[in-house]
Amino acid sequence: MNEEEMKEQAALKNLANYWDGQFAMGSDGNGVVPDDWIAPPQVVCDRIVAAVKRLREGKQFSDMSVLVVGCGTSGLSEALHQKGFGSITSIDISSVAIEEMRLKAAHVGEWVVGDCTKLPTLFEPQTFDLCVEKGTADSLLFRIPKALRFAAIEKYFNGVFRITKQDCVFCIASPRRKFPLSRKSDWGTAWSWEKSSVASSDMKIVGEKRDTAYLHVLTKNQP
Repeated sequence: MNEEEMKEQAALKNLANYWDGQFAMGSDGNGVVPDDWIAPPQVVCDRIVAAVKRLREGKQFSDMSVLVVGCGTSGLSEALHQKGFGSITSIDISSVAIEEMRLKAAHVGEWVVGDCTKLPTLFEPQTFDLCVEKGTADSLLFRIPKALRFAAIEKYFNGVFRITKQDCVFCIASPRRKFPLSRKSDWGTAWSWEKSSVASSDMKIVGEKRDTAYLHVLTKNQP
């Protein structure tokens, strides 16, 4: 392992420790951590459902394999389950969050402790039909040292590309209108990006006065 890899490993370990602390103690210091950031899970789920219906018309939700990346203790996996999606796997770098979700939402699907920058070590190629996340890419962009951010994002997006099927839909809920270098990098241009900003009355950013969050809908470019 070279020096750069050691720095990356240390940064990701720190990230895991940070989120373990948040979920164990609560970000407000009172033992209560918010279950959802950015936007309410049902609102995000409804937008994802609309995108899947439009882009994969006729495909049965019950036949789709779903990966929720950076699930935390969010209700997004549960919301997708209630919409009838069949196989749902939810992963998070925080073992504390995953243990909690295994206890309270085992019926939803599989809950896995995992690093989103190492997805190909966790799953076989072309496993998932749908990949969704809410704030995971954002966390990589502001919770790890600046010098390591873009390498982490590259590994994340390349990993999603590898473990998803050719007709996969990848949905990212974020307060960002765009992601740095997404139009100029190999990991970004491997996907076709469609951005949909939803009305502030629906997808108002939780805990902030900013009006609108965005649902980025990605599909794979044909080889």
